[in-house]
Amino acid sequence: MYIFFSILAFTFIIFIHELGHLFFARLFKVKVEVFSIGIGPSLFKIKIKDTEYRFSPIFLGGYCKLKGSEHLEHELRLNKQLEADKDSIFGISHFKRILIYFAGPLFNLIFALIVFIVIEMIGIVYPDYSNKIIVINKNALSKFRDGDVILNVDNTNIKYYSDLKKVLPLKNSKVTFTVLRDGENISFEDNTSLDKFLEEINPWIDLVVAKVKINSSAEVAGLQPNDRIVSINDVSISNNRDLDDLISKLDVNVVDIKYERDGEILTSKLVFQDINKNLGIYLLPGLKRLVRADNLVIAFTNSFNKVLDILGRILYSIIELFTNFRSNSKNITGPVGMINIFAGSFSFGVLYWLDTLAIFNLLIAGMNLFFVVIPMLDGGQILISFIELVRGKRFKAKIIYYFYLFGILMMLILFILGLLNDLSNF
Repeated sequence: MYIFFSILAFTFIIFIHELGHLFFARLFKVKVEVFSIGIGPSLFKIKIKDTEYRFSPIFLGGYCKLKGSEHLEHELRLNKQLEADKDSIFGISHFKRILIYFAGPLFNLIFALIVFIVIEMIGIVYPDYSNKIIVINKNALSKFRDGDVILNVDNTNIKYYSDLKKVLPLKNSKVTFTVLRDGENISFEDNTSLDKFLEEINPWIDLVVAKVKINSSAEVAGLQPNDRIVSINDVSISNNRDLDDLISKLDVNVVDIKYERDGEILTSKLVFQDINKNLGIYLLPGLKRLVRADNLVIAFTNSFNKVLDILGRILYSIIELFTNFRSNSKNITGPVGMINIFAGSFSFGVLYWLDTLAIFNLLIAGMNLFFVVIPMLDGGQILISFIELVRGKRFKAKIIYYFYLFGILMMLILFILGLLNDLSNF
């Protein structure tokens, strides 16, 4: 059921996007030939004025077909530029065309902003971790120590681990940290960035079980939610890093696992079911964080800043992808992964799911705007129209054709990588 609603949610995001194109096309008197919810053969269709509205069975998107979408194809076939009809996408000014292309992402941005404002006014509880940290990359010359409690960064107070993601710079620069260590406040400077910090430092997560996967090693061994893992083969462990390190060094498939339940220490035999020695558990976030604005002005301000922050991170991620493709390509998520993220957000409640829906609206908007090298996306069309506006004439169809070939190749590579990454995570 969650998967079905997640697919519907993805279709709704595309619907919002295409609605923007429809609205601005109507505004500039460009004929909309087809507006479809879903893709594939139409199950139901109705024609209102000049537009055919369709409802199609494959809920993985939708589209808005504008008059003139085959104009370049005709020019390429005849090898000459053709006069476009005034009610077609190429029959209007470049500026209006840019606005029509921009309207899709704009509607996604507006929808996300509205959802964030509603959530801020109602108030949402996020699972979060404390500001106590552990050092993951022990090979790094880190100034941090296991168990440090980060009190502030550049004089900004830190209460939760997620606060660090808001204040740390995206690019490498000098940052001042104050930590609580062995009962003393210690301040030091470190050259770091958000990505570098996250590779080195993780939140300290106590070994309290949040969820046990069905038929997993942990379930067979008898572990239950709220159990606290104490030791494996009599080696005491207290946090997620200890657990990962110990399991990686095990050369046996059967271990004795001790765990605390309702104040009682229990011991079970645990048999690993795969070569990666997965326990099949999720650990419990240590804290719950309530986010709620006192009034509409604060809610709007917080939500607007959140939209800008997420868009900035999307842009930064795209730049990082192309500047360091080999190492960052493993972070690409395909359609299966996106739907799984949607489905997983249901377990935290309706507001958390709506928050995820808003973030995915921003993701669609950001990808369409910032992937300017892919002409099938809005950013690519905006780039072409802007260059044509500046140079005062249109590109020849053959140049656009080669640009499209490059874009199709890029889309194919990204789709395959996303699909492979999705499969590797199963």
